[in-house]
Amino acid sequence: MLYWAFYKSTLTLNIIVSFVIALVVMVYGGNFFIVFAVSFMSSGLFAALFYKEIDCHEEYYFYYNRSISKIKLVVFCLLVNILPSALILTIVYYATSS
Repeated sequence: MLYWAFYKSTLTLNIIVSFVIALVVMVYGGNFFIVFAVSFMSSGLFAALFYKEIDCHEEYYFYYNRSISKIKLVVFCLLVNILPSALILTIVYYATSS
């Protein structure tokens, strides 16, 4: 379950960045939940991965020594982020369509 360990290490920064982006857009009249979900899948994840690349680049050797490439880690994080984001977008869609 090393994939989950890597994912959890990116999750905090991803949520913080996504929350800040959603707050800024909400101030200008955007929907907080839609922006948060989209940001959680994209810019928040990329910011967290960029931080990991700059600050914790030696950590990738740990995963590589266990036959887990960087691409596999990134794809896993992206796929796991799609699930809650799709759920949030579905709930918002059905909540606002009635």
